[in-house]
Amino acid sequence: MVGFSSLSAIVNRLRRIAGLLWQSGPSSCLGLFGLTLLSGILPAVQLFVGKLIIDTVVVAASRADGEVFTGRAFALVGVELGLLVLSAAAQMGNSMLEEVFGEKLTFEINEQILRKADELELAYFEDPKFYDMLQRAQREAGYRPLGLLSQLLNLVEGAIAISSLAVLLSRLGFFVVPVLLLTAIPLVVSTLRFVRTGYLLVNARTPEARQMSYIQSLMGTDQAAKEIKLFNLGPYFIESYRALFARVHKETVDLALRKGGARIASSVASSIGYVGLYGYLIWLALRRLLTIGDLTLYAGAVLQLNNQLQSFTRGGASLYKNFLYIDDLFKFLDLEARLPTSSIPAAIPEQIEQGIRFENVSFRYPGAERDVLSGVSFELTPGETVALVGENGSGKTTLVKLLTRLYEPTGGRILLDGKDLREYDPAHLRELIGVIFQDFVRFHATARDNIGYGRVGELADDERIETAAGWGGADAVISRLDKGYQTMLGKWFREGQDLSGGQWQKIALARAYMRDAPVLVLDEPTAALDARAEHEVFRKFRDLRQGKIALLISHRFSTVISADRIVVLEGGRILEQGSHQELIARNGRYAELFSLQAEGYRV
Repeated sequence: MVGFSSLSAIVNRLRRIAGLLWQSGPSSCLGLFGLTLLSGILPAVQLFVGKLIIDTVVVAASRADGEVFTGRAFALVGVELGLLVLSAAAQMGNSMLEEVFGEKLTFEINEQILRKADELELAYFEDPKFYDMLQRAQREAGYRPLGLLSQLLNLVEGAIAISSLAVLLSRLGFFVVPVLLLTAIPLVVSTLRFVRTGYLLVNARTPEARQMSYIQSLMGTDQAAKEIKLFNLGPYFIESYRALFARVHKETVDLALRKGGARIASSVASSIGYVGLYGYLIWLALRRLLTIGDLTLYAGAVLQLNNQLQSFTRGGASLYKNFLYIDDLFKFLDLEARLPTSSIPAAIPEQIEQGIRFENVSFRYPGAERDVLSGVSFELTPGETVALVGENGSGKTTLVKLLTRLYEPTGGRILLDGKDLREYDPAHLRELIGVIFQDFVRFHATARDNIGYGRVGELADDERIETAAGWGGADAVISRLDKGYQTMLGKWFREGQDLSGGQWQKIALARAYMRDAPVLVLDEPTAALDARAEHEVFRKFRDLRQGKIALLISHRFSTVISADRIVVLEGGRILEQGSHQELIARNGRYAELFSLQAEGYRV
């Protein structure tokens, strides 16, 4: 028995589904409902008119004044034809509305998924469970809501048809409809039971489905194609794909066999009820208790009611199935951002005066057993360039994520002009920061848009985009492209042109400069550039950083020696800091790493 909390959840879910449908097209919803109502009534009306035709023909054949009844019979045939045309028109209108409305509904739901993904902080995107939820939500967005609508309308139509047929058959006796209902119960129980079992099975193997999708994406895009062919990984990945499929397919076969056995048993029970009532009709006809028209009417009504009950059961099961799956969509849409925000955000400073201060900052990634950063304290002041150096995994990029509030410190705080970053609106705070990450995005878009994304509100400002391209060194790259700034970059779309790693990096640098922000963060900005290009980038960087806070992360010591201050990280802690000369003089870890790298240039 459904408890009050479960019933409340079901009602709430139905309300949300109705809201989704209504939001996507109120007129379409009303039109579909009206056509469904009409389609539900018509079958019983057609049966009744059919009975009248047969009875009229029998009377016309047995009476001397039969011509009068013959005309009436043909008039009824005309009515029947009209009903058939009306039924076909209703079905066609229903189909057309579903197609148009379905596309709009799918768009609305996918847009909600995208908006939710945009709201959530980075921590979600680094959690495998989130991707399971996202895949389930995206999987259902395309057709579940429309399936729910279609099945709900079919059930309404079925309920109307069953009710009208029940009214017709009530003249035979009170027991006729209950017999068919009782023999349908085994089908209802077994169908609902296996629907839930199938839903739980699909959800349990979402990780395997994601692995299969990952292999498909690896084998189907240019990003991994070179290494797959070079290392002959294709056969290995295909075999892995087959193994994953075999695992899930075995469970599917097992469920299908169990479901098939249950359906056979329940169909036998349903058939017994139908055959018993059909025999009862024959008995009544032989005793002359029914006319030929009555026999035709009731035989057709019993057959249709039996079919309608089975169809109603299957439709109810499909509705229940979609009802379960649509919950995956709502669970994703109900995810909440965990990044704390102030109810009354502080105003972003028009010009940074004091700078940024890290005070005893610690951080541990969700689910990790140890801190990535521990007790980190240092300052970034306007007009100063600070370089972060350290071995891989020392926490350099994590500091950038905390500075941009992609993550929240688990200990300590970060201040901007004396105020905790938590006091500012995250979106407004990020307007102050221009960043290029070492794993920058290669947008499959035009060269112009690739740069303009740095400040999307200024995408129409061609002069600003071209200026940013010049600062990042991307202007020379773009000048050699077939369509200049309108050239599609990447190979995913028509007429796209791919770039080398260094050329992509110049595009990403230009995107960071497009921001024209008071805080510049460059995380390995020249990793893919040759020596000449690197020299040119830093020559321009020295001009651009004037009056700004500049944070530079690099493994190349040749790029950090000109920084005003160098902060050395090790194991998530600050080991030492100072200028290049000061750190060399201390002969500590920085001097050791610098000497190791310098040895590579000695003959």
